[in-house]
Amino acid sequence: MTMMLAVDPMTPENGCLDVVRGEHSQKTIEQNPDGSIKDEIVKKMKWEPVLSNAGAVMAFNSYIPHRSGPNITSGPRRAYYLTFNALSEGSMRDGYYAQKKELFPPEIDRDPTKDYSEGAKIYNLATPIK
Repeated sequence: MTMMLAVDPMTPENGCLDVVRGEHSQKTIEQNPDGSIKDEIVKKMKWEPVLSNAGAVMAFNSYIPHRSGPNITSGPRRAYYLTFNALSEGSMRDGYYAQKKELFPPEIDRDPTKDYSEGAKIYNLATPIK
């Protein structure tokens, strides 16, 4: 389960979250190697923008197709994303962050001689990295 807290208003111009209503079942959708949904499938889906005021909260699971467009405004589009798993699956927080720090650290901590593309496949699905 993921919860998004909008820090700034989210609009189509600043790349708000788009979702496909009703497509939240646990079926698998065919993906590209980078984790993005195949283009021919994306074109058939009915994408709806989720317009949000600052302070709005949205809850969704990872099975709903979702995406964000580019921010073509001069202002920020900030949001906090909190992701939770079932208690029965155990605590995965420490292991998650240790592995993420090793495979896909924040840009400021990256070694310019290392390739982080494999970590991006896990932690940065469908978002190109510089």
